[in-house]
Amino acid sequence: MSDIQNTVFATGAIVVVGRWASNESLNVKIVTGGLFLALMLTAIANANESFARLFADFLLISAIFTYGIPIGQLIGITTGSIKPTKPVKTT
Repeated sequence: MSDIQNTVFATGAIVVVGRWASNESLNVKIVTGGLFLALMLTAIANANESFARLFADFLLISAIFTYGIPIGQLIGITTGSIKPTKPVKTT
């Protein structure tokens, strides 16, 4: 259970720092979602701890993919912004 709690804490920290790096504030939806996540993972861990650990890891990886670039820009690892490019027309 300790691994799951550490993963949930790390996911919450990444979301908070990522939103701060993106100049977005925490709102009620984010806080409520975090509390719901913790309760849901506790319930899943009581039924099947290995599944709960995998699900918590999945959520951590999702948070890293979502907020990794803004956090990287904040601490200076990445520079610039990633913008989608338009497809090239071929005739």
